[in-house]
Amino acid sequence: LTVLWLVAVVLDIVKYGYGLITNFSNGVQGIGNYDIPLWTCSMFLYLMPFVLFSKNEKVARACSAFICTISFFAGMVNFAIPCDDSLFSFYGMHKTVYHYILMLVPAIMLGTGYIKLRAKDIAGIMIVFTVFAIPVYVFNTMYQQDYMFTYDGSWLPIDVSSVSANKPLYVLLCLVVYALIAMLFIGIDVGVRRMFKKKS
Repeated sequence: LTVLWLVAVVLDIVKYGYGLITNFSNGVQGIGNYDIPLWTCSMFLYLMPFVLFSKNEKVARACSAFICTISFFAGMVNFAIPCDDSLFSFYGMHKTVYHYILMLVPAIMLGTGYIKLRAKDIAGIMIVFTVFAIPVYVFNTMYQQDYMFTYDGSWLPIDVSSVSANKPLYVLLCLVVYALIAMLFIGIDVGVRRMFKKKS
């Protein structure tokens, strides 16, 4: 798990370095807001150290549960949405490998019994989400961005403008959607474990 997390960290560092060099050579300053690691899938980078090294069991479990639900889903969604970059381009390869790791790590954690999800994990997952979502929402508001899709949903593959026009309602809807995704993955994990328990 540590090795896979380090690979993901290195991949992102290389991506931002590549972005800076490429933009500099083209006369553009910075890497652009699009490349700032504030996505839902970026949370994997920040949460894994708590999973691997935190001595606080509640914190480690909440972060583990988030990675095995929301991060797992984020990795899967990446492969369901068409990519603008060619698979053989730098960004295309980075995106593919990074999101494959995003699915592989929780699959290993769940498959080996590193964590066994339970219904009450939803509270910890939503606390972790909220801790990250609040500063990201502030950033989105300041710069009109849509990281974690919590501002207006403009970066979603579907049109949600009719809902996102009402900001409080849209933010509440985001919380509900993330909670439902987490509950779905918890339900699948619990169901699979029960199924294998009956067979044994």
